[in-house]
Amino acid sequence: MSAALLVVAVAAPVSLAVLTGLGSRRRGDGWPLAVLSGVLFPLTWFVWYLRDAAQGG
Repeated sequence: MSAALLVVAVAAPVSLAVLTGLGSRRRGDGWPLAVLSGVLFPLTWFVWYLRDAAQGG
C-alpha cells in the first residue's frame, strides 16, 4: 500500500469524525456527546458499508 493511499484511508474517517463532532457541538450537544458522535458515526457508516457490500448492494 502506498503512503498516499494510507494517508487518504486514515484522513477520510478522521475528517468525517471531526466534522460530525463539530456539527453535533454546534447543534448544542455537550462535549462528551459531540466527541462520542464524532467517533461512532464513521464507525457505524463503515459497518453499514461492509454489510451492504456483502449482500451485493
